[in-house]
Amino acid sequence: MKTRSERASSHLDSAARALGWFSLALGVVEVLAPRSAAKLAGVERRDSLVRAYGARELACGVGLLSSKNPAPFLLARTGGDMLDLLTVAVAHDRRRRRSRALLTGIGLAGIAAVDAYAAVRALKRTDSERNSGHTRTSRDYTTRSGFPRPPSEMTGAALSAARGQAVVRG
Repeated sequence: MKTRSERASSHLDSAARALGWFSLALGVVEVLAPRSAAKLAGVERRDSLVRAYGARELACGVGLLSSKNPAPFLLARTGGDMLDLLTVAVAHDRRRRRSRALLTGIGLAGIAAVDAYAAVRALKRTDSERNSGHTRTSRDYTTRSGFPRPPSEMTGAALSAARGQAVVRG
């Protein structure tokens, strides 16, 4: 039976994968059909900007699906969501697509909330793993000098070895 933290970690991984696939799908649409994506979102046609946003989505999607630590990519998605919301607010087509832009903004706000929640959970998981030491074995080498014996016993050892004399071990 899984512990509570293992279940939470499993849910986070599932959410990160789902958001990764969503990013890939959205990125492909924005890169290959920027006019249609802009029209559907209710914003003015800015093909190069929509393609750039698509490239960002593709990068986040690949990162979420391939990384063991989804936190940076979830943070990037959250920042991208804020940029998308700002773009829709500023560049919506005032003549015809105001309602589409409003619906797009509501959808973006919902996705931003999901991304932000997942990012916070991923950051907490990363912090707790770092603090508990379960993910990596950390060793303390602060008391080691790098010498096989204490420095007081090593005095003259190099000269003795160079002259071919036996090194006296203490």
